[in-house]
Amino acid sequence: MAAMTKLLLLFLMGHVGSANGQECLPQNENLKRFVLQQFRGVSYYISNDIYTTDDAAAKMCETICGYLAEVNSLVERNRLVSLMGNDDIGFLIGGTDKYREGYWEYARNRKPVEYLQWFYNEPNDYDGNEDCMCLLKVSVGFLDCPCARRLWELKYVCEVD
Repeated sequence: MAAMTKLLLLFLMGHVGSANGQECLPQNENLKRFVLQQFRGVSYYISNDIYTTDDAAAKMCETICGYLAEVNSLVERNRLVSLMGNDDIGFLIGGTDKYREGYWEYARNRKPVEYLQWFYNEPNDYDGNEDCMCLLKVSVGFLDCPCARRLWELKYVCEVD
């Protein structure tokens, strides 16, 4: 009964989303792995976990009817930075150039990323292994980062329409 009540509350609060174009209800057990933040009608779920790969993070976002966050403006970027906790270094977000080097697109639909504000000397594809997009607390722009966690200890952000 408690699980059904939570789903009903999520539905009433507008947290029913669509994944891959289909209506979806979030998997309740996975919601505990995120902290909900809302901004301008969009729900952001900040992971409590460090990402292992961009694909694993994207799959986890799908379980809550979302996708890796797509930052479309300076205002949205600044809002996400403001959501970072004291211990957070930054977030993995939804941009990638792993399909074509230097061409930044959203992983979920392969549409071009239109808002690109890079940090100084970024993207640099350091060591030929930075094909994902990250947002760091200390930077004023995006960085390209490894799609599989290495030395980076970053959480990820899911966006739910």
